Amino acid sequence: MRSPIASLIATLALAAAVPALLILGFDAAFKWLALGAASWIVGVVVKVPLTALTHFALGGHREADEARSVPSDLGRAASLGLVSSGSELVAAVLILAWAGGASASLADLLAYAAGAGCFENFLLLGASFLEKPKPGVLDEWTAGARESWLVRNATFVERTVALVLHVSARGLAGLSLQSGCIHCAVVAIGAFATIDGTADLAESRGWAIYSPRTFARFFGFLAAVAGFSSLTIVLAVVL
Repeated sequence: MRSPIASLIATLALAAAVPALLILGFDAAFKWLALGAASWIVGVVVKVPLTALTHFALGGHREADEARSVPSDLGRAASLGLVSSGSELVAAVLILAWAGGASASLADLLAYAAGAGCFENFLLLGASFLEKPKPGVLDEWTAGARESWLVRNATFVERTVALVLHVSARGLAGLSLQSGCIHCAVVAIGAFATIDGTADLAESRGWAIYSPRTFARFFGFLAAVAGFSSLTIVLAVVL
């Protein structure tokens, strides 16, 4: 992909292809896809005020400077990551249990998980056309995009990692509901919290995300976490 438009089209195509594959290829029911999207909405409605309260309790974002300690940043990021993870995954499990998901097939469970991730992708991509980038962000992206294929396709990279996380973490939470697997729940919460917490850490410390080297390391780490979560769900199903 050589342009932002191609990256956007690829991102939208992926968000449409995953549910289509589960429904047409694995006979998942559409209702689980819709319920997954609904669970995302409920999770965000719960998460936004809880995150705001956590921000307030922790003193809000301050300018990154030498006086601010790294341990303090890490604790803040961990707290916000857990709030985000707990809000979305608890909402997902409660709605899944209410809808009879304890006896759902694996395909339906993954459709439920994909419903949340794909809905988020469509919603955020649509919202991106309505908001103006922060001052300097577009210039930073343009400079990085000249040097790096990854930065040039930042939308596709970010949204793909997010989709993998949503499907795997929610899938693991669903398996935990069905089988009582504690390991599945721990990995789901930990992976979700790690990714969202790392994103907050990057923002609070003012990392130059669109610097090619920083971008590769940042999203390489997030992709590894999402990949581990995906591997866990595969092992949980196979073993």
